Amino acid sequence: MFFMVIPDIFNCGISMSKQFVVQPSANHYRLNSKIQKDLAQEFLGKYSFKPGSIILDIGCRDGHVAQQLSQMVPEANIYAIDSSSSMIECAQTLNSKITWICGHIEDVKLDIKFDLIFSMSLHWMQNPITTLQTSSQFLKTNGDLLLITFPQESPYWQFIDDALAQHSIESFRKQMLTTDQIAKELECLNLKNVEVLKEIRLSIYEDITKLKNYIRGWISYYAPIEENDIDSFLDNSINKSAQKFLQPDNTYCIPYLLVRIKSKSA
Repeated sequence: MFFMVIPDIFNCGISMSKQFVVQPSANHYRLNSKIQKDLAQEFLGKYSFKPGSIILDIGCRDGHVAQQLSQMVPEANIYAIDSSSSMIECAQTLNSKITWICGHIEDVKLDIKFDLIFSMSLHWMQNPITTLQTSSQFLKTNGDLLLITFPQESPYWQFIDDALAQHSIESFRKQMLTTDQIAKELECLNLKNVEVLKEIRLSIYEDITKLKNYIRGWISYYAPIEENDIDSFLDNSINKSAQKFLQPDNTYCIPYLLVRIKSKSA
């Protein structure tokens, strides 16, 4: 099932300042997002699903996490939303039983409440606080909100910012929320039992090509970089900035802050 929410023409990107930025290829993302899918599998694999759950995946990208959910809970009724039409078109090929929605969560009119809302995309949202507020309104009583995010203070973003500085480009990092800001907002929304798990991990890439392909999948969401500048940025600036992470076995190991948050509606 599929339907589309038509956004305002002046609010069609993840950020107002990103509206003219090129959208990443859905097929490229699908081939270079193993890290995200493994994290989702790890987190969701520990969750106790209710039989017959109604689940929403916000910022579903190419749909693989929603597909994972459908395999974990075959009897669940799953909805998945993303603002990129190319991502949703790609996702639709995975599972016709999932309700795929193209649009922004704050624009969606659904007469439904969810047992579980999951998102790995809060750090990409134009208005992350609005996203949290809207998500809380869609939860059933005692429904769960699960978030995986890479917050503003993650050291991975500094690596990218150092590379962008070589092109005199400023990222959208300031629009991201810190871990403390997310936790505070959830408490302000009267969500209860807020659990925040923070962990520094290493993102490991077999070679520089794997690293550049991974970054290509999302860099235009992080910085106002033009399509014809992406190759130069990856081949020059990322190559240079990544050298301090090069290991003796020629892999690249870059630290990042992983934050997993679980909360429940009152």
